[in-house]
Amino acid sequence: MQSAKAEHRKSVWIDLDNSPHIPFFWPIIRRFEENDYSVRLTARNCFQVCGLADFYKLKYKSIGKH
Repeated sequence: MQSAKAEHRKSVWIDLDNSPHIPFFWPIIRRFEENDYSVRLTARNCFQVCGLADFYKLKYKSIGKH
């Protein structure tokens, strides 16, 4: 059973589908995490998106292509 705090935790989903999204969203993702948001990331396997996400040490689920 989850705690009451975990059940009401806010969550954000960001779909990274182009390489400029990584440096743009990276500080935003960190800020969400600092404020106790659950951040879920998906990344398209194109335009070096997954490579950049790996470089920034982001945890993501790779989905689809362009």
